[in-house]
Amino acid sequence: MTYANLTDADLRDAFLTDAVLTGAFLTDANLTGAYLTRADLTNADLYGADLTDADLTDAVLTGAFVSKSTTKGVDFNDWIARGGRVMD
Repeated sequence: MTYANLTDADLRDAFLTDAVLTGAFLTDANLTGAYLTRADLTNADLYGADLTDADLTDAVLTGAFVSKSTTKGVDFNDWIARGGRVMD
């Protein structure tokens, strides 16, 4: 799903392991509890997304953008180490 527009998508508890979401627009998407293990989120736009308890283990986050998002339970050490950017 390269450059897919998933704005406002309800992806609660979705199994997106190994998904290719390069450059995807996930603005305001509900990713609560989603399994994004090893997902490729390179340059993804997660502005306003709800990432509560999402599993981002080994996800590729180079250039990913998170701002105004709900991130309770997200391990930011792994996120930042893999290229993610968290903004207020």
